[in-house]
Amino acid sequence: MFIVGSIVRAKRGSKSCRAMIATVGGSVGVVDPNDAVDDLCILWEPIYPNAISEKFLITPKSIHKETEQDEAIVKVDTVKGLLPFEIAPHNDNDVSGPATGSDKEASNITMWKERGDQLLRMGDSSAATSYYEKALFDSSSVSIGGTVIISVEGFPRIAEVDCVNDDDGGTIDVTLVHNDDEKTIKQLAVLLSIMETDATNLQERILLNLARCMIKLSELDVSNRPKYLKSAVLATTLVITISYFRDQQQSANDESLLLPTNALTALVLRCKSYTGLSKWSKAMADARKISNCGSSKERGRKLLIDIERKKKLRSKTDKKLAKQICLLVQSATASIEPKKKSDSEDSSKTLVSRKISSSRDITRQRMNATLPFNADDNKRNTDSVEVSGRNATNCLEHQEAFTNSRPLSIPRVNLGLASAYFFVALVAILVTFLIAKGNNYSIFLNIDQILYWNWVQITQRFRTRLQEMYSLAFENKEFK
Repeated sequence: MFIVGSIVRAKRGSKSCRAMIATVGGSVGVVDPNDAVDDLCILWEPIYPNAISEKFLITPKSIHKETEQDEAIVKVDTVKGLLPFEIAPHNDNDVSGPATGSDKEASNITMWKERGDQLLRMGDSSAATSYYEKALFDSSSVSIGGTVIISVEGFPRIAEVDCVNDDDGGTIDVTLVHNDDEKTIKQLAVLLSIMETDATNLQERILLNLARCMIKLSELDVSNRPKYLKSAVLATTLVITISYFRDQQQSANDESLLLPTNALTALVLRCKSYTGLSKWSKAMADARKISNCGSSKERGRKLLIDIERKKKLRSKTDKKLAKQICLLVQSATASIEPKKKSDSEDSSKTLVSRKISSSRDITRQRMNATLPFNADDNKRNTDSVEVSGRNATNCLEHQEAFTNSRPLSIPRVNLGLASAYFFVALVAILVTFLIAKGNNYSIFLNIDQILYWNWVQITQRFRTRLQEMYSLAFENKEFK
């Protein structure tokens, strides 16, 4: 029996997600189980996991969450109810806080992990992440004499805790294992505290499942894909660090012994995450490490082939997108050309007519300034002025013919063209940024080249028009 407003789990492609029932067979309310219902209208719950623990250690914190719920019509046979432990409220009294290594606390951590395993097998990565994060948080306890993983210059480092200062803003004094350097850091800067007794590698298995959940969530939530993939890289890097820390007694000269089982799985998952982030060099480095291991040589070779294929495909897609943006810019600039040409002809005609009127006014001023007192001189000067006026008119007519043969463009039109181009360039860059959200910067290089080429063309046209106007002004001065 389905009740409107209840939370269920439904198929979403190849995965499962939580959803709320909106209507059942077109009715609102409780539906009789005897009634035949084929379809359900559901509203998908947000993909971002709900926090059961105090904080997330792996899942990205700052993320763009969905503001609207998508609606979907699904078949009844694809909808399942929630598991019993999801419906019952979480009782933290039965589950202790951060672990101290006792059997009871380890069993509680195992319980949270097993619940996450059930949800992950059902395909609900979002719900499984909440339980894995709870298990990881309870397994990570910062205490004096414990071992933690911190970030030093972007690399994970093992450190031993010397002192915990709760009164000093929550800081701890640590000593780095690889070089014996002492540091004082905040407790929030600790990536993970390694369990003291972990014979079954429980902490590593939790991190591996969290990495799998992050990769699947990146496929569901495309807008936050890079953040989920970076969290997967963090989880797998912690697994590799813990595995090497626990297997320090193995020989460093034997390459086949440098990859424990969990570390090998972590390298495969990290290689896939780097490939999704378009970090080709790091992905290929992990694939080569896998191929150097004797038992996984074929697996590493397939990963290398897959990386090369995806790299070529991404490059081809970027070139195609850059070509489309180039065509967009050229079509936008070409649409302004007819208007520019008509404005140029009108402005040139107006300029010539103004110069003709100005020349005639100057002639009249000269005639009035040189008027003699006697009638004979007045007549002679008047005739010379008429001849001078006719010569000036002929010169201006010659100038007008010369101008019509060489159409001009005033700077105002060129500035309008440049402004339009600049607007189209901003739109093109914005569209490119939204499409190429992965960290692939090669497409921006192609677009920069295209925009630079168009800008050079506009600058050359503008310079040519100015030279023509200067030469015309110089010729006009000679005619006068």
